[in-house]
Amino acid sequence: MFDFCSLIAASSGTDTNDPRDFAAFASRDEDRIASERVSMLTPADLVNLPKCQACALIGGGQLYKIRMPRP
Repeated sequence: MFDFCSLIAASSGTDTNDPRDFAAFASRDEDRIASERVSMLTPADLVNLPKCQACALIGGGQLYKIRMPRP
């Protein structure tokens, strides 16, 4: 299992016609970051790899897809 972060950008705008309110228009812009645990590979992903291709965890857990030349 590995962490996966997703970034959601949201913006909104509102206006008012209240004469007592001095602000005729207001806007807001925000970014939200959500983190969830998802698996990067499933057993089906590994079984469905083409011939001469593999996946490996190299260098402290970095996931790499490897292609080997056919003999």
